[in-house]
Amino acid sequence: MENYILEVNNLNVKANTLNGIVEILDNVSFKVEKSKIFGIVGESGSGKSITALSIMNLLNKDTFNISGDIIFNNNNILSFNDKEMSHIRGKDIAIIFQEPMTALNPIMTVREQIEEILIIHNSCKRDELKNRVEEVLKKVRVPNPKEIMERYPFQLSGGLRQRVMIAMAIVLKPKLIIADEPTTALDVTIQMEILNLLKDLSNELQCTVIIITHDLSVVAEICDEVMVMYLGRVLEQCSVIEFFDNKLHPYSIGLIDSTPDNMKDNRFFNIEGYIPKVYEKPIGCKFNTRCNKVMERCIKLEPELITLKENHRVRCFLYSKEEA
Repeated sequence: MENYILEVNNLNVKANTLNGIVEILDNVSFKVEKSKIFGIVGESGSGKSITALSIMNLLNKDTFNISGDIIFNNNNILSFNDKEMSHIRGKDIAIIFQEPMTALNPIMTVREQIEEILIIHNSCKRDELKNRVEEVLKKVRVPNPKEIMERYPFQLSGGLRQRVMIAMAIVLKPKLIIADEPTTALDVTIQMEILNLLKDLSNELQCTVIIITHDLSVVAEICDEVMVMYLGRVLEQCSVIEFFDNKLHPYSIGLIDSTPDNMKDNRFFNIEGYIPKVYEKPIGCKFNTRCNKVMERCIKLEPELITLKENHRVRCFLYSKEEA
């Protein structure tokens, strides 16, 4: 695992629901290289955020049954108890949540929220706290940091709130940052600023970033590698260049064809149907209800995730050597 900071092996997550026990993630496996930006894409309901919460060990054990291995720094963090996990959560692994307005504490100032992280991890002396806060706000390009740090979240714009979330994530210089839809609800100009900031911070801090998104323009802009998920399965994984130049899975092709850049005759392409509920998963290939290349065996059997060439994996019978 020398070149990898994170290795997820056969991650399975089941949830206790009103519809009984449902499978959310099924044998999700992937590796993330050190100092790279790794994108996880797919529609809502594909399992992206549950994967992130599993890595952070934030899923409620009373509701979710989790199995598999999540190896970070040669430790299986799924076996960690709450105390052990609290030592690395925020310090070695940090997360930028999807909606900063709900993730930030509304009754604490920006300074108090960042200082709290430093205090919990005994990162610096109390008389140095204010300087550390100002320093990290400058790093994430917050204008007038001395003024902004004394404000409450509701007094900030969406872009500033997102920068504060990033500041909280990087203040302890973690080895891995997970960004869950970091540009949601931001206008295009601010989106680009946030993406460039994440890219620059990854280079400057030599940290690894996992970006969860449904926006392929985000993937194209800053990611080195991409993994496509659907209904809790990994359908494809490869380098970003390979993904846009030589995508293989019908779902990946559909996602790219659905982008505005590929509009034809003033019409957007859309993948037929909708993603099923987790308790209504089809038998066989989970994408068979929406696939325009579905075959008879796709309805009966589920394809394996196979490696076709170096660092390009795909789960589809179109590329399987097995006979029907």
